[in-house]
Amino acid sequence: MPKVVRASVLHPYYDFCQQQGLDHKQILRSAGLPEDIDPYSDSYVPLAGIHNLLVELNNAYNCEHIGLLLAKNQGLNALGALGQLIASANTLGEALQAEKRYQPLYSNDFLWTMTPAPPYLQLSFKPLFALKQSLREAIENSAAHAYNVIRQITGNQWQPQAVCFRHSPPQQLKPYKEFFRAPLNFNAEFDGMWINSKDLDLPLPGANMHLYTTLCQYADTQIGNKEEDRILQLARAHIKEALPTGKYQMPLVANSLGMSPRSLHRKLQQQGYRYEELVSEVRLELSCFYLRSANLSVTQIAGYVGYKNVSTFSTAFKKHTGLTPLQWRQQRD
Repeated sequence: MPKVVRASVLHPYYDFCQQQGLDHKQILRSAGLPEDIDPYSDSYVPLAGIHNLLVELNNAYNCEHIGLLLAKNQGLNALGALGQLIASANTLGEALQAEKRYQPLYSNDFLWTMTPAPPYLQLSFKPLFALKQSLREAIENSAAHAYNVIRQITGNQWQPQAVCFRHSPPQQLKPYKEFFRAPLNFNAEFDGMWINSKDLDLPLPGANMHLYTTLCQYADTQIGNKEEDRILQLARAHIKEALPTGKYQMPLVANSLGMSPRSLHRKLQQQGYRYEELVSEVRLELSCFYLRSANLSVTQIAGYVGYKNVSTFSTAFKKHTGLTPLQWRQQRD
């Protein structure tokens, strides 16, 4: 399955570009990503595109600790519902176990494991991807993000015993020392952190058993048929992004997912979809969303959902709803 991550991971990229005066749209295009990706949506984006983005930012800013700079703006908000879930757990140990179980709801690009080594615990990070570029930066960013999340859910009452990286030390250690505020081990045997076993018993200030139970139940339902559902979700997201450009044909979307058109057809068929039906469904969903805004004309909306003219848009919309776009809008005024 193609590696993906929640679109919310783009928040720190946008913030960083704004702070440094960089053109985030140009960098997104250079990374092969649509410039209008919505980081507030529940959609997923290809991990390869995110790593391309990391390379482009590194080239633009020329900084060896770019992963740490980006992580400064990363926290629970990047995890979506998973962030709420782990923050509402009773203890840090419970939160880490929940994160391990439900992590695929955020991304399928890495694996965290906990190995007891009394009186410590090895919290190790294992990437599930292979990169020729930006691997070091990606690992540092992921480790820094995990550090931020644990600090945040414990009310900043936690510090690791040490932070470890398998790669060689950077030329400048100061940014790493300032970020992690813990002993640093480079050329280590694993990527991750050493933590005190007793830290697992740390109570979380945001503990809420009712919310935690409810969110776990929700996560269980979401994770049930994860692989097929994720492909459907990702295909839907790619279609949404490509409709305004007209480049939403199956071969193009399949290629962006790292799949052949035949494989995508088969995966969608298993979910009860034909590709054309999925495109129509996405178009209708977006059309109704845009029509709720009085600031957008029907002509504008037709272009946003991939139609060359209003007449074709109106005919297609009426076929699905029994109403023209104007009639649908007037009924909801």
